Amino acid sequence: MSPTIHQMLRRGRRVLATLLAAGMTLAAAGFVLAGLAGFQRYVIVGGSMTGTYDLGSVVFDRPVPVRELRVGDVITYLPPPDAGVPHLVTHRIAQIRSVDGHTVFRTKGDANPAADPWRFQLDAPTQARVQLSVPYVGFVFLLRTRPALGADPADRRAGRPDRPVQPRRLRPQAAPTRPGAHPHDRPLRTR
Repeated sequence: MSPTIHQMLRRGRRVLATLLAAGMTLAAAGFVLAGLAGFQRYVIVGGSMTGTYDLGSVVFDRPVPVRELRVGDVITYLPPPDAGVPHLVTHRIAQIRSVDGHTVFRTKGDANPAADPWRFQLDAPTQARVQLSVPYVGFVFLLRTRPALGADPADRRAGRPDRPVQPRRLRPQAAPTRPGAHPHDRPLRTR
């Protein structure tokens, strides 16, 4: 006796659910292993790196000595206080200069027409540099932590290429903060 259409659909749903669960388990294991391997994980929630790291992508950063940074590297950092950007930004290094014996950086979002208006120094001995990315899987974290994604005017602006990328840290550790930082600019945490 051959299976009915109803039985075939039920079996297909079970297979699909099993594959989805297996895929999610592998992805979760990959995120945990990446953290154990020393990677910092961030979700991209802006559009200024579109084409390289699209909205919802997860970037995996690894701390490297600041002296190893080169023009063209993509870093995740907190802009200087006078920049008016109270959250982490993931942008490409567009310029490195020595000014009065100090190394000064300037970055640019790949989708932005001009470099960021601020220049900054990196005071720590290491800096998070992007090593790899996984497109769009960050939406799972964004929807889990911000269920009304798209309801907030800041979220509606997130896709504009002239806004800096606002990565959300996925590693439960203290992120750089400054007094007056907006409460929505806190790192996202995974369980």
